[in-house]
Amino acid sequence: MKRCKRMMGIFLAMLFVFIQMGAVVGNANWPAFSDGLAIVSQYDRYGYINQNGDRKLALRFDYAYDFSEGLAAVKVDDKWGYINTAGNYVAKPQFDWASDFSEGLAAVEVNGKWGYIGQNGYYVVPPQFDWAYDFSEGLATVEVNGKCGYIGQNGYYVVLPQFDCAYAFSEGLALVEVGGKYGYINQSGYYEVEPWLDDGYDFSEGLACVQVGDKWGYMSRYGYFEVHPQFDWAYDFSGGLAVVEVNGKCGYIGQNGYYVVPPQFDWASDFSEGLARVEVGGKYGYINQSGYYVAEPQFDYALDFSDGRAAVMVNDKWGYINQHGYYVWEPYWDYASDFYSGLAVVYHGDFSGVINSDGTCICEEQSEYSEFLVTDDGYILYYHDGWKYLVDRNGNILSGGYDMIGEY
Repeated sequence: MKRCKRMMGIFLAMLFVFIQMGAVVGNANWPAFSDGLAIVSQYDRYGYINQNGDRKLALRFDYAYDFSEGLAAVKVDDKWGYINTAGNYVAKPQFDWASDFSEGLAAVEVNGKWGYIGQNGYYVVPPQFDWAYDFSEGLATVEVNGKCGYIGQNGYYVVLPQFDCAYAFSEGLALVEVGGKYGYINQSGYYEVEPWLDDGYDFSEGLACVQVGDKWGYMSRYGYFEVHPQFDWAYDFSGGLAVVEVNGKCGYIGQNGYYVVPPQFDWASDFSEGLARVEVGGKYGYINQSGYYVAEPQFDYALDFSDGRAAVMVNDKWGYINQHGYYVWEPYWDYASDFYSGLAVVYHGDFSGVINSDGTCICEEQSEYSEFLVTDDGYILYYHDGWKYLVDRNGNILSGGYDMIGEY
C-alpha cells in the first residue's frame, strides 16, 4: 500500500534527524507505563511490572506489547493473543499478527487476511481484508485487491474500496489518493475536495496544508482556499500559527494568511510554551509569537522549551536558559536533554545523571557504559553494564536486571 511507503519514508527521515541531533539520548518521548503496567524482558522472555517495580505478570511470553484500552497483545509459540491487566487471556494465542486496541477494536491477521476483534476477544469483523488499520473517529482504512476504503465499527463498508491510498480521519475528513492526485472525503464517503491536488496533509486547527503545482497553501474543509498556494513549503498550524518557507527563508502566518512574522529565518520550529526556535546563519535563537527575539541567534544548537527551560549548546557544551533568554545554568555538559516532568538527563565525560528543575542531581553514574532516559510519565530508565533499571523521580531504584523496560 503506497500509504505505508510514504509514512515509512517520513518516519525514517525523522528518526535520522533525531539521531543526528541527539534527541533520542536523554528522553524517551513515551511513557514507561500503560494502564499501570510496563513491559519487561529478561533472556527473551516478557512480562510486566507495576509502578512500584514489582513483578505483576510473570516472564512467560515470547514477546509483548504495551497495554492499550486495558488489553495487551502477547506472543506465545509464534501466535498472538490478548491478555487483561490481571494476566488472563481474553483471546488465546491464535493470530499470526496483532495490533493495539483503538476505539474498542484491534486489527488481527490470520492466514494473510485481516479482521477485527472486540475487547471480549471475539470477532466483530472476520478476517477478509488484505490489510487493516486502526480506527479513527469511528472509521478504519482497509485494503482489498490494492484499493482502499473505510469500514465502520460494525464491519460494514461506509466507503467502498476505490482509492489508491486512504489516510485516517482527522477533524471529520480524510485525505485520499486517486491516480496520483489527492482530495478529501467526509465520513459519508462524499468528496469535500475532489482529487486534483498534488499533495496534502491532515486537517489541523480547521485547515489542511495542500500543494498545487510547486506551491503550498491552506484549504478549508469546504474546499476553499483560505490561503492560496504561494509558499515553497508549508507546515501544519499549531497554536494558531504555521511555519511557511519562501525563497529559502522561513516565517509564520496566522490562519487569515497574513504574516505574523515575515520570512527571515533559515529554519524555524513550531512554538512550544510560547517560544519558537529559529536559525540564522547557522546559529539558533528564540522568538516570541510577535516575532521578537527573547534570545538572539547565538547558540550552535538548541532544543524546544519544556518546563520553562530550553537546552542550548555553545562550543560543544550544553546549558539551559529560561524564557527570558537568560542562563539558568551556563554551558557545561557534553549533552543535555530537554526537561520531561521536571527531569532532564545530562552527560559530562564519563559522568551521566538526571537533574531536577533546581539543578539537583538525583541520580548519577561514573561510567562510559551507563546512560539514563526520562520517560513522559516521569520515570527514569537506567542502563548499566548491559542491564536496565527502573528509577523513580527521587533516585530510588524500583526494579532492575532486565534486558528491556517499557520500549527501552
